[in-house]
Amino acid sequence: MEKDKKEVIEKIRKIMALAENNPNENEAMAAALKAQKLMAEYHVDEKELGQKVTEDNIDTLFCPVEGKSQKWKLRLAVVLAKNFRCNIYVMGSDVCFYGYEEDRQICADVYKTLYKIGSKLSDKKKREQRQMYGTAKGVRNTFCLGFVDGIKNALEKQCTALMIVVPKEVNDKFKTDIQLSGKVRNTSVKFNAFRKDIYDEGFIKGKEAIEQRAIEGVV
Repeated sequence: MEKDKKEVIEKIRKIMALAENNPNENEAMAAALKAQKLMAEYHVDEKELGQKVTEDNIDTLFCPVEGKSQKWKLRLAVVLAKNFRCNIYVMGSDVCFYGYEEDRQICADVYKTLYKIGSKLSDKKKREQRQMYGTAKGVRNTFCLGFVDGIKNALEKQCTALMIVVPKEVNDKFKTDIQLSGKVRNTSVKFNAFRKDIYDEGFIKGKEAIEQRAIEGVV
């Protein structure tokens, strides 16, 4: 293995350790995003990171998140799964990421952090609108729609540039283990209510949540 790639692999290992052991959620998410980007950019797979890569490594990570916003949770999870080489399904109130161990763990870490960020920002916007106009009907849904679309916009540029796709073996195993078992329900989500100013603010905040959390000099 060439020296440059060895150095990249060691850096990825250190970044992953930072993501797994960091109590600061923003820093942990930034580290997870950086590790995912480096893995895709330098074509580093789980085997090169010291993981034993077989179909046994393809499994489900259940990701419960507190809160009643089921549509918002699901829409965010669908966007992230595609960009982190995972499939997704829902069981009860849990979002389930299905893929290789490193992929599903990174995806879940980013998902939980972005959900908390989006919930906090949308609650703030709802309070502001209620104070100003006496009502905040549809504000949360519209803001969250923009927030997720902003995340999708930022991630898909990277996903396309780095040619990130869900591995064929993950798709094949997902079909036999999950889809044919009847565990999957419809994961499409519809949002009602729309105000362009609220949507646009959510969109900007979603993009910022991704773009402003890159760690270039983390190690």
